This record gives sequence, C-alpha cells and structure tokens, in this order.
Amino acid sequence: MDALDEEAFNELMFEGVPFEKLKEQVPIRATAIFEEKHLGQLHGVKHEPRCVVQLRSTLPLVRDTSNPLIHSPGPSDMDKEGTNCDELITKTSQALDRETLRLFCLSILRNNMESRIKDVINQWAIAASFQITTTNDTTG
Repeated sequence: MDALDEEAFNELMFEGVPFEKLKEQVPIRATAIFEEKHLGQLHGVKHEPRCVVQLRSTLPLVRDTSNPLIHSPGPSDMDKEGTNCDELITKTSQALDRETLRLFCLSILRNNMESRIKDVINQWAIAASFQITTTNDTTG
C-alpha cells in the first residue's frame, strides 16, 4: 500500500487538499486507488483471492474479501525489530485449503531439493578444480 501513497499524495495536492489534512487523507486515497486499479482486477478471475491483506508501514489494514465492510488494523511498522505478522499468517492459513497447502509444501520441497542439488554440484566442481590444480602443481 505504501507504494500508492505518492500517487495519492499527488492527486490530493492537485485537488487542493490542505497540507495539514494530507496525513489523514493519503492512506484513505491510497486504499481507494488500490481497490479501483488492482483489487477490482482480481474479481471474477479463475482463482479469486480468498483474502486480501494490506500492509502499511504506519497502519496496515486487513480486509476479508467475503465481507468488504470488515477493515481491521493489523500489525504496524513491519520494518521495525520486534514486530510480527500474526494477522498475515492467520489470514494466509485461513485462505489455504488442503489441496493448496499440499501443493505449497510440495513446491517448497522441490525448490529445496533443487537448491541442495546445485550446492552439491558446485561443491563437487570446486573440489574437482582444486584437485586438478593441486595435481598439476605437483606434476609440473
């Protein structure tokens, strides 16, 4: 959401909103821009999101797409030490059904295996090149 703050700020300044009201109005306008430009595109798609979590550095909003009237504050200042993302984790776990969770776990396992195989190959290549270099040094 913070990425839309600049756009919201510019729109409000162009409309002549007093500077002292901008702090209050920018998050509201940024949310409206998000809903109009981005969230609207997700309605009617084959795999519509079950939940949308909007994180803000100052006041994140969590909205349940099954009830558009629910907006609750989530954890704030996610970039600061000691903060958590409990609401994000909760909404993510609620959005995952059994099949999606199974595919998610399989994807993680596959990526982990690919990463480990690449590491082993790289270590083998380094060891082999070191052995070749060492052999050449002793025979040369």
